[in-house]
Amino acid sequence: MKSHWMYLSVMAGLLASPTYAAEQTVDQTNSRFDPTSVTIKAGDTLRFKNSDAYTHNVTVTSPLGEKTDAGMEKPQEATVAYKFRDPGQYMVRCTIHPMMKLSVTVESDSAMKQ
Repeated sequence: MKSHWMYLSVMAGLLASPTYAAEQTVDQTNSRFDPTSVTIKAGDTLRFKNSDAYTHNVTVTSPLGEKTDAGMEKPQEATVAYKFRDPGQYMVRCTIHPMMKLSVTVESDSAMKQ
């Protein structure tokens, strides 16, 4: 009987554990984002790595059309990160190289809102 209650206690603790945001990396190489589209959860962070030989500038456009300049990246330097807090469809572009586009789908994560 004790082991049954111990099992239930452990399972309840696991189910009640908080959900932590994830982090993914998108590379900038050959004047394009790689990959060109990602799906993440609300609260997740995308880190942008510049593997090109020239500077890029990451700009995020929200589902409401609000633009955020996430920063310039010189070649092979530290990455730029952006946290996607709200669900929706986002567009990421390099303002220096307008042909560089990344589509970001942010899904709601109901576990994070509890």
